[in-house]
Amino acid sequence: KTEIGPSDWDRLQQDWEVPALISTALDIGPRAELISRLTTGLVNFAEEEIQIPSEIAVKNNQEWDCELSSRSVRLLERWFEQRENTKKYDDSKRIWLNRVGNPHHSGTLNTLLRNLLAEAEITSSGRRLTWHSIRHSTGMYVYKQKEDISWVAEVLRHQSLEAARKYAHPTPESKTDLIESLQRGDI
Repeated sequence: KTEIGPSDWDRLQQDWEVPALISTALDIGPRAELISRLTTGLVNFAEEEIQIPSEIAVKNNQEWDCELSSRSVRLLERWFEQRENTKKYDDSKRIWLNRVGNPHHSGTLNTLLRNLLAEAEITSSGRRLTWHSIRHSTGMYVYKQKEDISWVAEVLRHQSLEAARKYAHPTPESKTDLIESLQRGDI
């Protein structure tokens, strides 16, 4: 007991699993089913990407390389280091498992998201926020940056532009900016 101090508790409090999961999700907009299929060997740190082979792809049969932000790469590196010392991962190659050691599914990811929103005191403002909302957010922000449906299709791994169209709508911030500019007479 005398050898353990506050810094030891602080180190134990720092868990990289959820930050790595959320950051990666914001980068690649994965469906819940893809999260359950991702394994450690698919992360290419040197190329800063996750490689999705056709046999684990969801709703298509193509191989994809999903680019990661440097933030996600750093978080994944920390998570992989921590993961090696996490008992529930001893016999698993999956990148993420739920709290009882099973692959995530939409229910566990929705619960995780709800808990994070509650902890951060973020209100849903009448919207139904689910794991799939992250996918929509990724699509919206890609569209906001590029204003090109083909980029949305590429990032979200859609085989058709029509499928990507439902993700390419204005962000809440861009709607507010538009209304503000209308009131100022900028448009």
